[in-house]
Amino acid sequence: MRRKPRTRKPNRQKTKLGLPDLEHVKSAVLVSLRSPESQRSYRRSIDDFVYWYCSEPRLSFNKAVVTRYTIHIEDKLLAPGTINVRLAAVRRLAYEAADTGILSPDLAAGIRRVKGAKKLVPSSTKVPHQISFSRSRFSTKWPAFCTSNSRCRRL
Repeated sequence: MRRKPRTRKPNRQKTKLGLPDLEHVKSAVLVSLRSPESQRSYRRSIDDFVYWYCSEPRLSFNKAVVTRYTIHIEDKLLAPGTINVRLAAVRRLAYEAADTGILSPDLAAGIRRVKGAKKLVPSSTKVPHQISFSRSRFSTKWPAFCTSNSRCRRL
């Protein structure tokens, strides 16, 4: 008997990544980092994302899911810097998944465009080195820890 020649399926990228795929991509991300502190931070961030991603039912890995994850970590009231580090780790995860052929490059590009948290700095708070001097007196008022006739005490 003759066998039918096998037809190859086209190499299709996945939209729903399983745990083995995520672990494989995670190890590729961590190997690409040089600093042990960066590795520790990215490992923590990726583990947190994988835990959240696997706890949600049937999610595909795309921009909408990463946006939902952003909302999830913003609800935890984390600092903007922490949120941005976690999103950077997820973006790197998407890049590596696209490089290995697991994820479509279009999906990775969409994940790249997810905005991070904005760092808010109150404009009313000025530190003495940010104060400009004029000829007569100070152009802005000194902060509460300084008196008008004495030099600013260092904190």
